[in-house]
Amino acid sequence: MTVLWPRIIPREIVDDNRGLASALQQQMKRIVEKHLPGRPIDFRPEPERVCPKEGCAGVSVGLLLSRQNQGCLVIALISRPGVSPTKIVPWVGKVQLRADTVGFREWPESQITVDDYVPCNSLLTTMDAQEPAIAAALQAAAQ
Repeated sequence: MTVLWPRIIPREIVDDNRGLASALQQQMKRIVEKHLPGRPIDFRPEPERVCPKEGCAGVSVGLLLSRQNQGCLVIALISRPGVSPTKIVPWVGKVQLRADTVGFREWPESQITVDDYVPCNSLLTTMDAQEPAIAAALQAAAQ
């Protein structure tokens, strides 16, 4: 099980959002530990946002953090082991998905249209509502 460093867009905001990205990665680690207990977790540091070209050995979980002023959006990106498509699971904020998966190592934002951001300062307290959808995607990827 690999928990990747979050992808932050737009690129210009990366430096200002490392703390938030780290908190999101820690939150995802807690969700993984809760819903896939007992699995060893490979917790990847910045800048490791994607699996290597040969894929990750186990299930991988990435995050996409998009920010516009004080509004944030977070998407979970869950993949089966190896070179496999990535499932896009909206976590915080409202989006429309053109497709709910992207190809291996492809940019997920190509499939996302943002409808609404949530206030960044309430991000970590509003993410519980989508945890069941993330848990279901994690369990499906681990099958």
